[in-house]
Amino acid sequence: MTESEMQKLVVINKVIDGTLTASEAAQVLDLSVRQIFRLKKGVKEQGASF
Repeated sequence: MTESEMQKLVVINKVIDGTLTASEAAQVLDLSVRQIFRLKKGVKEQGASF
């Protein structure tokens, strides 16, 4: 797993836990809110390998 993938996983896990909102995560990762929801769903369903 690359450094950027690790960073994404940490931020997405914070969104799942409720410590970050999707819009805050989108700003941190420079992605759209829609992409954050897609990543969140993938991590929930498939785990970190997503």
